[in-house]
This record gives sequence, C-alpha cells and structure tokens, in this order.
Amino acid sequence: MAKARQTGLSTTAMLKLATGFFFVVLGISGVLPSGEGLFSLSRDRTTLEIVFGVMEILCGGFIIVENFRRFPAKTTKTVLLVILCLWVLRIAITQFVQGVRLSDQGILFLPSFWSWLFSVSVYLLVATNLWILYSQE
Repeated sequence: MAKARQTGLSTTAMLKLATGFFFVVLGISGVLPSGEGLFSLSRDRTTLEIVFGVMEILCGGFIIVENFRRFPAKTTKTVLLVILCLWVLRIAITQFVQGVRLSDQGILFLPSFWSWLFSVSVYLLVATNLWILYSQE
C-alpha cells in the first residue's frame, strides 16, 4: 500500500507550536502586573509569579525554536523532561497545595469545585502534550 505524501505542518510540529505558544503567553501574562487569572501561581507572591513567568517564556521559546532548528535529541529530551517536571511541580503547588483546603466541613476546592476541576483538566492536557513531545524525541 502506498504511503500518502504529507504536505504542510506535521501533527507533531503543530503540537510543538501550540504548546510553545501556550508557554510564551502564560509566561508573559505571569510577568505582567495584571496576573494570569486562571493559571495564577501565587496570588500574593509576585516574585514567584515573575520567576515562573520568565521560565515559561524560555520553555515556550525553546519548544518553538526547536521546531524549526533541531537540537541534539539528548538535549531536547533533557529540556522537555525538565519542563515536564516543572509543570508537574506547578500542578502540585497550584491545584493541591493552594487549591484544596481541608476544614471542619470537609474538602474545600478553591475557587469552586468546577473551576478547580476545569483548571486541573487544562493542566493535565498541557502535561500530556509535554509527555507526547518528550516520548517522540
């Protein structure tokens, strides 16, 4: 059976561009004084927000540049693994340390259960994108 010829961007290239763009936008919104809203890392610690914002811009930039200029596979895998680990750390901080409170009345999800669940699902989608990019290297 003949293999179809691929034209345009591959699905992996599109995934890299979308993921890189997400990280750049997330980083810029973390550095700007207006804050990130749904993806806010820390509501009262702007230094932490700025540090993570700069790292996210760098991560997104790497993913986008790597799409056009290939780096050695070992370098790319290492950087993607570091980005994935930082992203999992971010999930742990924002969704479980800051997003869940145990009280006398039970478990309280911040700001509400459905908002918390929505943001967890988005975080997991990004983590899945990073894992796919890592495993395809």
